Amino acid sequence: MTQSTSPTQSAVYQLVAGRLILKIDSQNNSWELADQTTSCRLMHAQSLAWMTPHFAGIEKADTQYTVTHHDHNALVMQSDSGSWGHTQLTIQTIPFADAFDVTLQIKVDQDLRLAQIECFSQATALNFFNLINYRNRHHSDSAWPELLLGAGCETDTTSQDWQFAPHPTLMFLQRNDEYLSWGSMQLPKDTFGMHFKASKHQLDRWMIDYGGYEHGLMLKAGQTFTSPTFRMRFSKQPDAYAAYEDFGKQLLDAGSCPNPAHRQASEQWWLDPLYCTWIDQCMFASYIPKDELQEQASDCNHPTRQALNEEMVRKAVTVIKEQNLPFKTILLDEGWHKARGLWEPHPDRFADLRRFVDELHAQGFKVVIWWAWPEIEKLVEDQIDPALLMGNGKRNRHGCLMYDFSNPKVQEDYLKPLFKMLFSDAPGCCNLDGIKTDFQADKIHAEMPLTDPAWRGEENYLCRMHELFYSTLKTIKPDAVHIGCAGHYWLSQYIDINRTYDVHGSNVLEHACRAKMLYSTTFNAPVAYDFHNHLEHLEEFFDSAKEHGCSVEVGNVLCTKQDVHAKAQPADAAYWKRLLSKLTPVVGLLVMLVSMFMGNQVSAQESGQDILPVFARAHNGLPLRAAVLGGSITQAGKGWITDWLVEQFPKADITMRNAGMSATGSSLGIFRVNRDVITAQPDIVFIEY
Repeated sequence: MTQSTSPTQSAVYQLVAGRLILKIDSQNNSWELADQTTSCRLMHAQSLAWMTPHFAGIEKADTQYTVTHHDHNALVMQSDSGSWGHTQLTIQTIPFADAFDVTLQIKVDQDLRLAQIECFSQATALNFFNLINYRNRHHSDSAWPELLLGAGCETDTTSQDWQFAPHPTLMFLQRNDEYLSWGSMQLPKDTFGMHFKASKHQLDRWMIDYGGYEHGLMLKAGQTFTSPTFRMRFSKQPDAYAAYEDFGKQLLDAGSCPNPAHRQASEQWWLDPLYCTWIDQCMFASYIPKDELQEQASDCNHPTRQALNEEMVRKAVTVIKEQNLPFKTILLDEGWHKARGLWEPHPDRFADLRRFVDELHAQGFKVVIWWAWPEIEKLVEDQIDPALLMGNGKRNRHGCLMYDFSNPKVQEDYLKPLFKMLFSDAPGCCNLDGIKTDFQADKIHAEMPLTDPAWRGEENYLCRMHELFYSTLKTIKPDAVHIGCAGHYWLSQYIDINRTYDVHGSNVLEHACRAKMLYSTTFNAPVAYDFHNHLEHLEEFFDSAKEHGCSVEVGNVLCTKQDVHAKAQPADAAYWKRLLSKLTPVVGLLVMLVSMFMGNQVSAQESGQDILPVFARAHNGLPLRAAVLGGSITQAGKGWITDWLVEQFPKADITMRNAGMSATGSSLGIFRVNRDVITAQPDIVFIEY
C-alpha cells in the first residue's frame, strides 16, 4: 500500500517517472527536474509558482504553494490567496512514459476574468539548447524557426504565421537528441495560444493565453475551473518530427485524442494526382502570389479569379486527355464563386455549374472546389443576412465580417442548405465531389463574441468548425473529399488528405519538411505535395513526393515558368512529357493494396487505368521499378512476375524488389508495406496472397 507523506514529515518531496526525477523543496521554496540516469539537471527554479493564474483587476503575485499530499504516484500542492480564492496543483507520475502530468484547479470566491496561466515562474533555469515550435516558414527547408535558448527567443502557438492553422498547444525543449515536451493532453478550451520567451537559458515568460486582461475567460463566484492536463515527457528522439509523433502517440494511448484509423475505410480516390487550376490562373493573370496569405488579394474581381472559367478548364481537360496525364480530379480554385462569403457559382464564369460538372463526370473526372469559410468580402457585405454574423457584425482584426458558425441559425439556415446546393446530386444542386479548405489562420480571437461560448478558443473553434462541415459534407455525399491544410492531432479525423501548402520557390525540401510535420501531427491523414510552380527541379519534386509516400497536386498544365525570375510561357509537349514520365501511380496502387486488405472493393477499370501510364513508359524503354508483396510463392525465385515483365518490355531496365515472406498472409503484409515496398519507390506493385 502506498503511504502518503504529510507536509510536516518532510521539506523535500520526490517524484520519479522513469528517467525523470522531480524534487520539491517546500522549505527553501525551490524545485528541480533532473535526468536520474545522467544526474543532469533539466530545469530548476527558486519558486514553487507552477501554473500561476492571472486575473484582470488582481495585482500580479506568485502563487505560493504548500504541499498537502505526497505519495509515489502523485504530489498535490495548494495555495490560498485569501482575497479571490484558492488553487490546487496536482503532479501525477506516468512512469512507463518518463513523464509527469500537471493539472491546475482554481476555485474563485468572486466573479473574475482569467487572463492567462503562467506555466513556470520567471527566471526558471532551462538546461537545454533550443526550443522547438512548429511554425510555417517560407523559403526555408525547416518546419520550425531557430529558437536558441542561450541567445534568446520568443514564439507562440497561435496561427499568426498564417498557415497550417490551428497549431497544437505544444512545445519542446531540446538538446541534441533529448526532448522535453510541455503540451496539452486534451483539446484546449477557451485558450488563444501558448506564449514563450527566454534568454540566457532562463525563462522570461511561458504562459497560456485565455484572452488577456480585457477579454479573458469569465469565472463566476463559487465556480471551479480545471485547466487542461499538461504532459512533461522526457525522451530521446532522432529528430523533432519523431518528438511530435511521439507526443501524438501519448495522446492516443491516453485516449485523449480520437484515433482516425478507426474511421471506416473508403475508396480514397483522392490519393491519385489531381489538377488544380490555381497556378495556371496566376500565370494567365501575370500575378505572383505573396508569401503570406494575409497579403494576398481578397477582391472578387481580381485578375486571377477572372482567369478561371469554363473555357480555361476545358482547355486544361483537353491537354490532360490528349497527353494521357493521369489526372482524374479537377480542383476549381478561387474564382469559381461570386466572392468570399458568397459561395455561389459565378454567373459569368460558370453559367450552369451543374451542367459543367455533369459534363466532367461523364468524362471520368471528379470535381472539387476551393473555399475559405471565415471571412466575407466587403463588396458583398450587403448581401449577407446580419443574423448570421459573428458579434452582431463586429469586424475582426483584418477589418472583415465573419459568419458565426457557433450559431445554430448559421448551421441550420446557412451551412446545411449551402452544402446541399454544392454537393447533393438532387435537381438544382451542383453535385460537386469535395472541398479544399484555405485561409483559416488568424481568424479566431478573444475579442470576437460567439453565440455559443462552448466554442470559445482558437483550437476549440476550429476543431468544432471542422467537425460541423465535415459531418455535413459526408452526410450529403459520403465519398466526398475534404482537402485540409492543418497539422493538428484533433483535426486528423476531419481531414481526408492534407496538403503541404503554397511553396513559392523551387526548393523541394520545403515540401518534404512540411510533409513530415503533417504526418507527425495529423495521424492517418495522407499528404499531397502542393504545387511546384517552375520547370527547374520538376523531377526532384515528384521523386521527393514518392520518397515520402505523398500524392501530388499539379497547378499548371497550360502555362509554365522556368524559375522565379522568368515570365510565364505556354506549356509545350516537352513539359507534358516530363509530367507524364513522373506521374506514377504508386500511391494509388498502395491505397488499393491497403483497401483490399481492409475488405474494400477496387474496380478493375480503375486499376487498369492507373497501370496504363506505367506500362507505356516501360514499352518506350524507360526504367521500370517493380515490387512484389506476398507469401511463399512470391519469396521463391524471382517473384513470379519478373520473367513476364522482361518478356513484355524488352527495352526497359527492370528492377524488382521481392517482398515475399513464407508462411505469412495479408494481415502481416499490411504492416510490412512501408518497410518492404514503399522504401523501394516502385512504379508498380504486384500482390500475391
